[in-house]
Amino acid sequence: YSDAYISGQPPKRRRLNDDKKPHGSTRDIIADSIKEAVESTGISPVGGLDSLLTSAASSQPVNAALQDLTANTIQERVDRDPDFSPDKFPQTQTFCKKNK
Repeated sequence: YSDAYISGQPPKRRRLNDDKKPHGSTRDIIADSIKEAVESTGISPVGGLDSLLTSAASSQPVNAALQDLTANTIQERVDRDPDFSPDKFPQTQTFCKKNK
């Protein structure tokens, strides 16, 4: 959800929505996502969960893939959103130009 939408919500709902957002560095987001995926499937990684999380979170190709996915997702949203205005969101426009 957008920050504008969330700010219009009651405080309890804002806290619940904020808990769903990923927080931290790229490494933290990767580790949290993999941990959630492993726990939801019930599998056991061969080298152990900690080893998997450490190697995946420190992997440069995995970090680069996440950053590319994020940049592409933002760019696609900006491209298809008729209400996007570069004057209102100059940082987004700068981010999109930088990542093209």
